[in-house]
Amino acid sequence: MTIIVTYLLVFMAGPLLYWALVRQDPDAGHFARLAALVIALIGVAYLVPLGAGEAWQTWEYFGVVILLVLWLAWIAVAAMCVLAVRRRIDKGPALRGAVALGAIATTLPWFGLHLAQMVAQ
Repeated sequence: MTIIVTYLLVFMAGPLLYWALVRQDPDAGHFARLAALVIALIGVAYLVPLGAGEAWQTWEYFGVVILLVLWLAWIAVAAMCVLAVRRRIDKGPALRGAVALGAIATTLPWFGLHLAQMVAQ
């Protein structure tokens, strides 16, 4: 059941969140907000294990929460890359290709998880 939820999260929620971030205007303000979001998410992923007590670190899903936060940062970075392309290219197949590649990039952690499970077995 967990693998199905993870699959749906990665292949449905990730690209939808990415799409919502990419649809914004590619102005400097939105880019700066995304950069601040990425820095904050990475900071959370780094500081939470340091500040978490023993009870939290033994929680079954502690690592999953950290991976989820890093995955959200990954989606924001993919959106930032596509917004940078959108600032240079207004329309056309190159822009559509960049948006599609960014959406595909949001699913890359799934393949990393699958590869890790294959190696562990």
